[in-house]
Amino acid sequence: QLPSILEAYKTSLGCLLSAIILHLLPWTWKEHLFLLCGKMPVWLLGICCFAGMLLLYQFSSGDSQPFIYFQF
Repeated sequence: QLPSILEAYKTSLGCLLSAIILHLLPWTWKEHLFLLCGKMPVWLLGICCFAGMLLLYQFSSGDSQPFIYFQF
């Protein structure tokens, strides 16, 4: 049963895992990433922001399950 759950939620779990990894990075690595983002051209930052918004939209547009007690 666990492999089927992992298969069904692989995208969500992948995003969660990447967020946890980013959170646990040492502060010096995060500073390097901030500086790297500061040196990016504006058009590339725009593309990255647009891709992030598309990703968030994909997660938010999924069918929500009704609360189970509303069915009684």
